[in-house]
Amino acid sequence: GTLGQVYAYQQRFREAEQWTARALEIFEKGGDPERTATALNNLGYIRDFQERRRDAERDYRRALEINEKHLRKDHPSVGEVCANLGLLLQTTGRLDEAETVLRKAVGIANANPSEGANLAYALNNLGSVLNAKGKPGEAEPLFAKAASLFEKAFGPEHLLLARSLRRR
Repeated sequence: GTLGQVYAYQQRFREAEQWTARALEIFEKGGDPERTATALNNLGYIRDFQERRRDAERDYRRALEINEKHLRKDHPSVGEVCANLGLLLQTTGRLDEAETVLRKAVGIANANPSEGANLAYALNNLGSVLNAKGKPGEAEPLFAKAASLFEKAFGPEHLLLARSLRRR
């Protein structure tokens, strides 16, 4: 739910989780798999931000399963969940699995030219994983491409651009 997202942006996670879980219930009862998956992805994000990694991973994996069943394999929603799951896997130190999932996110974003910001996020996160795995030579061009995409999408003074440039 949108109200859940507003609360999440305000870092009011209890309310965000409450409203997002309520939206999830409604979508599940209504038989709307795409919105169910979106609510699960949002719920995963809220829980991940609260460092409830096990719950977040369960939500992301369920969202991914639903999206892959009901949408085409290269749908942007599949890539968005992969990007979130990949970041969680990186955070929990599962770098090999994170790399695999983030490469999938990059591939999906590349297949959808209108997804420049999502591609930038996925490239930046994949670069972070490769850097953490001791592969800075592979990470550097990903950070450079992400920085270019962030600048194009958000402008030359945006925080995401600064973060990407810092990692180069």
